[in-house]
Amino acid sequence: MEVEADLSVAVASDRLEDTLSYSLVEAAVRRVVQGSEFNLLEALAGAIAEAVLALPRAERVTVRVTKAPRLPSQTVGFTFELHRP
Repeated sequence: MEVEADLSVAVASDRLEDTLSYSLVEAAVRRVVQGSEFNLLEALAGAIAEAVLALPRAERVTVRVTKAPRLPSQTVGFTFELHRP
């Protein structure tokens, strides 16, 4: 995941409350992943993007969701990438 935010205030102040906290981003993603079930990688990525963009200062997000091969005989996984807004 990549998150873009205007952090100029945090750069000047060096205060945690002026930034987009990594722990808040992680908690938002965890709530989505653990709190819901999705049939599609696209739906999961969209829900993660919405949750992150709802955080203060978050302006843009890129979410990559990867589904690893499920069986030993499978050698290809899949990745879906979503850019928002």
